[in-house]
Amino acid sequence: MAYYFDGIEMKTIAFFIPFYYFGGVERVTDTVTAELVRRNACKVVLISPHYDQMSRMRAEAVGYDFVPLEIAPDQRITSRQTSLNVAKILRQKNIDVLVMAVNALGYLDEMRETVGRSLTLMYHIHGMPLWEVTAKIDFGRMMARKKSRWAYWKWSLLKGSKERFFQVYTKRYVKMYRHVYDSVDRMLVLCDSYCEELSKILNIPVESEEFKVRSAYNPMDLTEFKVAAATVKRKEVVYVGRLSYDDKRVDRLIRIWGRVEKQYPDWRLKIVGDGNEYSSLKSMALDMGLKHIEFCGYSENPEVHYATASILCLTSSHEGWGMVLAEAMASGVVPMAFDCSLGVRELLGSGRGVLVRPFDEEEYARQLSALMESEDDRARYRALYPEYVERFSVSEVAKNWMRILDI
Repeated sequence: MAYYFDGIEMKTIAFFIPFYYFGGVERVTDTVTAELVRRNACKVVLISPHYDQMSRMRAEAVGYDFVPLEIAPDQRITSRQTSLNVAKILRQKNIDVLVMAVNALGYLDEMRETVGRSLTLMYHIHGMPLWEVTAKIDFGRMMARKKSRWAYWKWSLLKGSKERFFQVYTKRYVKMYRHVYDSVDRMLVLCDSYCEELSKILNIPVESEEFKVRSAYNPMDLTEFKVAAATVKRKEVVYVGRLSYDDKRVDRLIRIWGRVEKQYPDWRLKIVGDGNEYSSLKSMALDMGLKHIEFCGYSENPEVHYATASILCLTSSHEGWGMVLAEAMASGVVPMAFDCSLGVRELLGSGRGVLVRPFDEEEYARQLSALMESEDDRARYRALYPEYVERFSVSEVAKNWMRILDI
């Protein structure tokens, strides 16, 4: 059935999210959707095979028409049957645009034919281009290191050298990206820098008519962060995020803090987040004898911690965007990070934050010390943020999505 508002037929947009719980992808999609629904810009359907009752209730509160996707326990997201099941929903709901978040479905050409009506397909990459290569290498390295020193060296010689010398993983994923690119009408990335990077990966000039990549910033509700920005800052360094080894590498931050803690006894490091590295990181801090470090656990309201912090530190191996970097700026907190991706560089470049050469912990500690020393430098950074972060407001991001979706 067609969707009408004030007598005008509106498009029906579907988002396919493989795992709909409450991570960054879900939060971003929910925020955009809620604004599109509020503006009566379109009807929005959410399709997901993996969710819980609480996340389903949240989806319905946001304004989605929530449609569970039934798949077998061993059925892959990229399988032909999954795509046929999705096609059935697309037909039933008269979907005009399907946006696939994180993972692209397989058999897209067949799915489009099965739907049997005009359908725009979009693939939304929520990380840096070819993030899969970095994640695969980091995860393999981590698992080998956990087994034994011999297993680590064996992995480095056999698996690691495959990518280092022959780019086996890169070639595999470039081929996959090209296949998806040829099957969709749009690919969406997190920033303009990634448009340029995909242009090089796919060997298609940005200015050519054939190039169909567009950028869409992650949105933020700036209201609470602006309150945090107006709060008097304390001598606090904060980390906000998941505690996982293969990407976030908070162990680096703890070692860096070990280099500066004694020099600045009136400063504290707060670790805000949870994950499978929580216990080992606490043990690491204890073994190092660190006195001024606090593990705060997961927080649904990180702005409470931004309100008192002066500096935010990320020490990730890879970051697609680093949403916490933008949140920190909106909260008047100066962000630091390793220069690990074009997305991080776009956020912190032009003097908006501190970028450190990957992955030099000594240099990171030196620059952190300099920032802790100088309130004037921190104030100079903070003065740049109010105007800059407006581009990430829900209103501005929603306008861009409306242009992309042609609604």
